[in-house]
Amino acid sequence: DTDVTFRIEVTSNGGNVKFYVDDALEATHTTNIPSSTSLYLMVNEVSNSGAITSLHIGDIFAWRTS
Repeated sequence: DTDVTFRIEVTSNGGNVKFYVDDALEATHTTNIPSSTSLYLMVNEVSNSGAITSLHIGDIFAWRTS
């Protein structure tokens, strides 16, 4: 097994949500953005064969900037 570390950041201004991986913008969504202030984090790791495998998350930090 090889450990791999990613920095994942999600930002929102109410009109769009941006997803960054290792400081690189990967996606921007402007539709179907929930208006709830609740935070739900869901993570899956799927292998190339489609099998869901185990995933270890070492640290999670969440903060609201506004």
